[in-house]
Amino acid sequence: MSKKKRQLLLMVALSVVGVLALSASVLYILRHFGLEAVLILVVSGTGAGWGWVIRWLWKSKRITVSHILVIWMVWTGTILGGASYYLAHRGSSADLETLSRYVMVEVVAGVGGYFVKSGVENVARKISSSTTDNTKRDL
Repeated sequence: MSKKKRQLLLMVALSVVGVLALSASVLYILRHFGLEAVLILVVSGTGAGWGWVIRWLWKSKRITVSHILVIWMVWTGTILGGASYYLAHRGSSADLETLSRYVMVEVVAGVGGYFVKSGVENVARKISSSTTDNTKRDL
């Protein structure tokens, strides 16, 4: 068996073992600590995963600061959406109303601010592109 096939087989085996271990861990945490602990585990895991992906892409110079802002807004929106479903599951209507106001301010204002920033950059780029052709493309 070639070295590449052995490495591929090892990666597949480690992935399967990792998924099984994570599934067993989630089931154990859910049984002994409840839904709150699973929510904390998911939030921490996705944050660590996004952080690793961002660092990897940043070091390879494949993303810009604007990409990082978009990833941050998507992650924040996902977490807030999951938290709202959890609060709805618990029946906490007062907390859910507060969270929905926060989501409106955080997500909608953040996206609106990003669109304004992007529009200003595009206008500035069009003005400067008439003088030079060496402009770096950003979101």
